[in-house]
Amino acid sequence: MDADQRRLDDQFMNQIQEITAYVQTYVRDNYICYVSKTTTTVKYWKCEDRSCNVGVHTNIKDTFIKTVGNHSHLQSLEEIEVRTFKQNIKPRVINETTAITKIYNEELARQQMSQTAAAIIPLPYEAKSDNYNSETNAGETISVDEAE
Repeated sequence: MDADQRRLDDQFMNQIQEITAYVQTYVRDNYICYVSKTTTTVKYWKCEDRSCNVGVHTNIKDTFIKTVGNHSHLQSLEEIEVRTFKQNIKPRVINETTAITKIYNEELARQQMSQTAAAIIPLPYEAKSDNYNSETNAGETISVDEAE
């Protein structure tokens, strides 16, 4: 493995390690929410779009209870695809000795994603940890899209 490849792998691994520090996200009806408060019986989730006032309530085991309000923005379909892709890469990077860029390219070829998501997903050498903040994390995602 050459020096450039090792440098790219190190940058990508640093990005993945920083991602793990973020809060859980919850996907419902293709909208992304984050935990804003937890009590002994209920988790309160806020829409990730700060201009939207929607809240979602789940029990502690993340079973949907209710939604409060209506979303004032479009669904986050492409963002969900990108985050799913990143979540698929993470365990492989941690557990395999394969070059990170090779894992990245294999997962990219494996995942069927929309053209828009494929266009916005960063290449391994473009991925930087400053692309993530508490509003846009790729941490654990709980996905519940079925009607309840």
